[in-house]
Parts: sequence; C-alpha cells; structure tokens
Amino acid sequence: MPETPLTHESPELIAFRTGNTRGWNLLPAPVSRPWINETMANAAGRCLPLTVANQAGWWITSPRTFIAVWDGGAHPRSLKLLFADDHPASTSSKDDQIASVFGAGIVTFIIPWLFRTPSNLQLLARGPTNLWKDGAAPLDGLIETDWSPYSFTMNWRLTRPGLHVRFEAGEPICQILPIRIGDAESLRPRFAQLREEPGLENAHALWQRNRAEQYTQTVASGEQAFRLDYTKGLMPDGQPARCPHHHAPASPQTPPTHRTRLNLQPFNENAGHTPDIGHAPA
Repeated sequence: MPETPLTHESPELIAFRTGNTRGWNLLPAPVSRPWINETMANAAGRCLPLTVANQAGWWITSPRTFIAVWDGGAHPRSLKLLFADDHPASTSSKDDQIASVFGAGIVTFIIPWLFRTPSNLQLLARGPTNLWKDGAAPLDGLIETDWSPYSFTMNWRLTRPGLHVRFEAGEPICQILPIRIGDAESLRPRFAQLREEPGLENAHALWQRNRAEQYTQTVASGEQAFRLDYTKGLMPDGQPARCPHHHAPASPQTPPTHRTRLNLQPFNENAGHTPDIGHAPA
C-alpha cells in the first residue's frame, strides 16, 4: 500500500493506447534484480539506495524475443533482427514496433502508449535501473508529457559489431519515472567545507569510525558485518534521523523523508475519467 492513501483526487499518470499492446507490459519496477542474489551475503540486497532506485518507476517490457546483430555501419539496414518465429531480415519488414529507424546500430522500440502527467511533471525514460545487457546500452530521454501529443520511442545502441544481442519477451527495456526537472533548475549548487556544519561533521566522523570498525570485523571473521543505520533511518549515534530542513509536522498527508521501499501502483484499467490537466507554461 502507498504511504499516503490514493484517492480520486490524487494526481494521475495516464497511459493512452496508441497501438497494439499485445505482448507488451507496463508494471511497477520490482525491488530485486537477478544478479543481487549472487553477491556475497546478499550485500547488494542490503544496499538501500540501490534497492530503492530499483523501484523508482515503472517497467515497459519487450513484446517479443529477438536477436539483434549490427555490422558496424551507419545505415538502418546495417542492423538485422532475428525474431524467435521469423527468419533474419531487416527489422522494418518484420515488426512495426521493433525497428531499425535511426541507423548506427540502434534498436528502436515504438512504445504503444502516449503518457500524460500533471502540469510541470516530465517523464524520464531510460533503461531498467541496475540491470544491464552485454553488447547494448539504453539511451535516456526526457519527455514533456504534461503537454506533448507525441509518443516516444525507447532505443538501445549496440556497442560491438558482429555480436548477437538477445532481447527476451517480457524483459524490461524501459523504466519510466515522472520527475520535476524545474526543481533541479531551481537549485543553486555550491562547494562548502564540512566544518561549516559542526553537527554534520561530527556525525560523518562517527560514521567513518563505525565503518572502519565494521571493515576490521569483516576481515577478522571472514563474514560480512552490517550496521544498517541508514536502512533503519538512524544517525551514527543510534538516534532516529530527522531532516534538519523538514519542519512540517508529521501527518498522514506528509510523506516520510526516509523510505525503505517504494509503493508505486499498477496501471488501472478502470481509473475513471481523464482530468483536464492543462498545458505547461510557455
């Protein structure tokens, strides 16, 4: 369940169908990744910044299984696809939603939804977080989905000519996350000396000592030692953390400043009427 219960008045993220959605899926990104369980003592699974980032958005999955091969050329015909149920051919003649459009070894997924966000919220479209593919790199895009009538494509660039890169049906090929890019533009970045904030300096120094002791314990025992203060929302001295710049009283309407999991909702087929969200300011 979400930290703040959703109501009919909650802002909406809307996905309008613009094409055939057979085989496609759109779902909240999960907390785990297959490689995490392979780390010693599940160390990666205990890394809260990593697991929360994993969940930050919704996955769009591939509708088909295919292999992409690039000969190194710049022309769209330099990229060939072999679909699981087809013979090798140019992508443009075999699938109208997975194609070689731009050339230069770029595989293009034509997303069958047009997304709409509330005013001043944009959509960051990128590869699935903390999940990689040998021989292919996802290309990020930032779309002004609060006004745009244009759908977008998700693109992956093959990195090595001659390599057979396999995409599986149901595999995530895109992760979308609504963001407010104006918040980043409103920030005034600066460098500072840690001694300017003695309380922060002392807490950081204590954390460094705790970490050194933890490392020594790990080396001596041969087993991973975990304090997990950050995961528990604690300061290095064991006291509950509180953001010094967050002065609003806690209430059901105030989301917590510390999260151990995200609670993104699945897309609802019966969400009700589509609100008039207006247009972005000129």
